[in-house]
Amino acid sequence: MKLLDSVPNEWPSGVYVAQFCAEATPRERATDRAGEDALFIVRRGNDRSGARILCQVNVATWLAYHIWHNRSLYHGRSDDGQYWEELRNSKASIHRPGLGLCYPNGNILGPYPPKSGHTFAFIDWLQREGISADFCSGLDISNGHANLSDYSALVTIGHDEYWTGKQLDAVRGFRDSGGATIFLGGNLACYLVRETSDSTAIECYKASGDHADSEHGDGGESLDPLHAAAPNPLVTGFTWHLRPESTTPTTGVYNYTRRPGAPHEVLTGGMFWYWELFGGPSRPKCGFTVCDPEHWVFNGAGVRDGDTFGAEIKLLGHEADGLEVESDGQRPKLTFADGALPGTRLLALADCRRWGEWDFGGWPAAYKQTSGPRETLGSLGGFVTMVVHEEPGKGILFNAPTADWVFGLVESIDWTATRSLEPPVLPADPVVEQITRNILLRCSAPQPG
Repeated sequence: MKLLDSVPNEWPSGVYVAQFCAEATPRERATDRAGEDALFIVRRGNDRSGARILCQVNVATWLAYHIWHNRSLYHGRSDDGQYWEELRNSKASIHRPGLGLCYPNGNILGPYPPKSGHTFAFIDWLQREGISADFCSGLDISNGHANLSDYSALVTIGHDEYWTGKQLDAVRGFRDSGGATIFLGGNLACYLVRETSDSTAIECYKASGDHADSEHGDGGESLDPLHAAAPNPLVTGFTWHLRPESTTPTTGVYNYTRRPGAPHEVLTGGMFWYWELFGGPSRPKCGFTVCDPEHWVFNGAGVRDGDTFGAEIKLLGHEADGLEVESDGQRPKLTFADGALPGTRLLALADCRRWGEWDFGGWPAAYKQTSGPRETLGSLGGFVTMVVHEEPGKGILFNAPTADWVFGLVESIDWTATRSLEPPVLPADPVVEQITRNILLRCSAPQPG
């Protein structure tokens, strides 16, 4: 069934939800049954005089996690009801019912947010602040349906894990030509995908050979049918950090944990808090500690060197990224041994080095045995680094690399309290709000000349 033949020109760009219901009055929330509601995104039309900010919605990541017919890009369910990585799909269609509204089949307003929860929280905050923004999917940027040159700033939010090579190139080119890139999320651009030729699905090949149980790839021979014919690292492969193409020059950070051979005191910023997602203990309280309070990003935030913000609302998690950090006993600084852009400034950091001990240490033994390389990658912990890069002739790059950053902008349910029948409501964090306000207004302001 087709909802619309075309979108009326007067519809503003935005994220829309269509509800299928028998009542004349629409419901105030999405249902917990996939297919009764449909989420869709309206891009900007021919009007070029509108918003200066474009928000990239991470539809490819929604696709990867969305379970349909017992399959996702992560697992598949066997006849005995068990989920196995060997049964995962390598393709996911945008026509999967309930896309973005169920995770995997849950209520949108439950304590465990669906993938679109970050998007809706950000939209609520933008509207309250009176900040205009247009919306598109990351795939729209990849296939050229969204014109980045119409905007001053590109924003990504939440858990934006799955990117295409064309998308990465487009965003890099946008910044090189003066466009600001603002990353308000974690686990950024970790997996490589590509669109199918008809733009109705994404493809992602993760497993290989004898390592089909390895969720994050192992550097072995790719199952991608294009790999043998054209082993282009931007077209085939596993994850960005397993190929020679690094995302760090584009994102400002990277998303895996400890560099092989690095001394203990030099850690990268990758950090994952998996276990709460499977009914384990909720994540510890952790926030950012300010390192550079004089920077304009903190204007009006009322912070001083060494102040911490975001801890009470559990701002760090559930996945986050960063760069290598060292300290000479004074102010922490970046090592630049990891491909960080020269001139990158460390604004704040969070010490999550013990998260591996808290997280992976509490997993059941049976789960550890099937977790693949997570014990040595996702669960090690490290420093999570908020950074900014400013270079003449190029756009500002700002990265606050924690997946739940936008939950600091609005009052929200503490979805990490997985064992609580009445999870607490967490307030917005005024420092998170002021930082976000500063970066959006600075990067979207009309440029002189």
